[in-house]
Amino acid sequence: MESTAYSRQDLETAIVHIGTGAFHRGHQAVYTDLSNEAAGTRWGIFGINLFGSADVVDALNAQHGLFTVVERSSHATLCRQV
Repeated sequence: MESTAYSRQDLETAIVHIGTGAFHRGHQAVYTDLSNEAAGTRWGIFGINLFGSADVVDALNAQHGLFTVVERSSHATLCRQV
């Protein structure tokens, strides 16, 4: 499983995003993570959920904000912890 090498404790809130659903986590959060790693930026994301249950928020909090994105193709399966 791939994971970032930078310290997540050094991140500063630079993005406030309404909605922390699967689409956001699978796209914007991944690209922000990759950018932080490649460019040395420290952009943290502050997620706000206005609707729905608190299940996603509770699950992310229990995992210290970390989650796994799985990318599948006919050739490989890649997992990345974000």
